[in-house]
Amino acid sequence: MVALPVHRETRTILEPISKSLQQDKNARELDKAEEVHRVILPAYQEPPLPLQPGEKSLDDPASPVAAQSSPILCLPLLTIGAVRRDHLHTFFSQLLVEFVAVVRASAVRILGTTACVTALLWTLTLHPYAPASVLALLVLWSLTGSKQALQALSLKVLILFLNPAIYPAQGPVVLLGWLVLAASGLRVFWDNIRSRGRVHPLVSWLLVFAVTVLVESLLFSRDTLVSVFKVMSFTYAVCAVVLGFRTSARQGVNWTVWFVGLWFSVLLASFPTWFYSQVGFGVNGHGFQGILNHPQAFGVFFAPAVAFLAGKLLFAPDWRKSYWIYPLWLGALACMLLSEARTAAIAVASALALVIAAAFLGRPDWRSFLRRAVKPPVVLLGMFVLIPVAILEREALYLRAVDFIHKGQSTHAVESSFMESRASRIDEEWKDFEQFPAFGIGFGVSLDPAFRPVIDPTIGLPISAPVEKGFLPTAVLEETGLVGATAFTLLLLALFRRAFSNNELSYAWMFGTCVLTNLGEMMFFSAGGFGLYIWLLMGWATYSRTGRISAT
Repeated sequence: MVALPVHRETRTILEPISKSLQQDKNARELDKAEEVHRVILPAYQEPPLPLQPGEKSLDDPASPVAAQSSPILCLPLLTIGAVRRDHLHTFFSQLLVEFVAVVRASAVRILGTTACVTALLWTLTLHPYAPASVLALLVLWSLTGSKQALQALSLKVLILFLNPAIYPAQGPVVLLGWLVLAASGLRVFWDNIRSRGRVHPLVSWLLVFAVTVLVESLLFSRDTLVSVFKVMSFTYAVCAVVLGFRTSARQGVNWTVWFVGLWFSVLLASFPTWFYSQVGFGVNGHGFQGILNHPQAFGVFFAPAVAFLAGKLLFAPDWRKSYWIYPLWLGALACMLLSEARTAAIAVASALALVIAAAFLGRPDWRSFLRRAVKPPVVLLGMFVLIPVAILEREALYLRAVDFIHKGQSTHAVESSFMESRASRIDEEWKDFEQFPAFGIGFGVSLDPAFRPVIDPTIGLPISAPVEKGFLPTAVLEETGLVGATAFTLLLLALFRRAFSNNELSYAWMFGTCVLTNLGEMMFFSAGGFGLYIWLLMGWATYSRTGRISAT
């Protein structure tokens, strides 16, 4: 192998590829650095300036009148038919878009709930054993989650108080209702144990009241078994309701959809009964009861709905755009008034007065809501229309109001019926309290000889022990005495504090309505009856603290 002289030839072939500025004579010299404040860039072909330049605008001002019509949208009717849009006259189209944007999300879900509950109500009419069968299914349904447990409880109350002229129930309906309550409570308690959250503040005050009344029942009750069973069932049901709403709030459940759908379904199902007096007015012939078993229950059922929906319309601007809420509120108001349930109507009005008083005493944010409530044009127009009508037709309105209060009876008949029912009971309760002032006669019992609990032969426990006590304060004093009444007052104050800490007045108004209905129809402690419906609404109001649920 021969070695080539590569290195020597490389030195002669290679030449420098760059030179410094001093060595390159053809290179230009660098200029000195200087600071340039402004550079003028002339426009292409030097166009003239506009005669009327726009102020602080990048574009020249547009002509107010187009030089020629649009080649696409020049024929409105043909254009709308072709492109399915009216781009020139968009006012009413924009209103429709706004309506759909507000209504669609909530209305579709509410209508879905309404359809499901209405289908369930229709199914219950197919066979006398249908209510018992549905309650048995609700026992299983309640075990699937806390949300389903609360839904099962509300449906359970509705089924137990249906109109027997439409729903002739047979079978162990009452016993299955208690099983629904037991299963729902177990599911709610299990979910709360798994979440390992803090103790609910209402549960603490509830346990104080329950322990106090339980000790009284064991030592001083006239019927120990009934009192103990009522204390335990009441505590169990209220704990399940309160803890269930806390768990569902963590899951982001919108309970407005459920309860508004429930109200809507009962309203729609009750409408046909108006034309059949033996069904819609079957109890007394003049009070409308719809699909429920009594006009008083029908009026109390819709009283919280009237308060809640009215609060949304007055104090929640987003809900005023939901046009479906207006006929629903008017229908609920009509049902409450047609039932002739004076307790319900008085409770709604008194709860509003209570909310207004709370706003002026300690809630400045509520005062702002109240001030804004009278500003919308609809409210002002209604005031200007209703006030003159009230002045011109004051005599007719007065007679109508008197007829509503007297329920179509004479003044003497009203006074006699009041003395026979409310006044006589209040007087008896007060006499029992004077006889047993410290600890009362026993929780959920009565000294009336007609008081006879119904004992189930299978389980040996009282499944029904109804007592007719219309006025809550005297009933609490009679049954629990001063000791129990003190514990009850603390529980009631905790409930009011929780509900009135809400940012929305509609929940507080609904809560006040639920509580004040007990001044005429005492069902506060009726965990197995209609009182459970009241507690479901109060639980919803006490845990909807922030008022996050909107119309959309």
